[in-house]
Amino acid sequence: MIYKSIADRLRLRLNSSDFEVGSPLPGEKKLAEEFGVARMTIRKAIDLLVAWGLVVRRHGSGTYVARKDLHHETTNLTGLAEVLRKQGKEVISRVLVFEVMPALRLSPACCGYKLMNGSTSRAGCAMSMASRSCSKTAICR
Repeated sequence: MIYKSIADRLRLRLNSSDFEVGSPLPGEKKLAEEFGVARMTIRKAIDLLVAWGLVVRRHGSGTYVARKDLHHETTNLTGLAEVLRKQGKEVISRVLVFEVMPALRLSPACCGYKLMNGSTSRAGCAMSMASRSCSKTAICR
C-alpha cells in the first residue's frame, strides 16, 4: 500500500523545519507529480495524516499542518523536557525521594538511583545504574 509509505514520508517532512504549524501543504496535483502517483493515492495518504491529527483540510482552501508529530519523530532525538518546552509548556523537576539502596549487589563502580512515579510509591519505579563500567536499567515494582 503505497499511500501508507507516502503518508509516512509526508509525516517526516511535516516534522522537519520545512513546515510550521498552520502552513499549507502543497496541492494534491503537485504532490502526485512529486511522488509519481495518482492524485487518489495522495488523497488517501492525506486522509491518514488527517486521521492522525497532523493536518486539517479546509474546504476550498487546502490542507494545513495542524501539529507536529513529536511522538513519532526519530530523526532528531531530544529529551522529554526539551520537547515540552518547545511546545511552550513549563517544565518543573523535583526530587521526591532520595535514598540509598543497600541490597542491590552492585559492583563498587556502579551507582543506583530509585526513580519513582510522583503519585504514589506503589505505582512502580525504575532502577538506573550508570557509571563508566556499569550501564544497566531495570524496572521494578
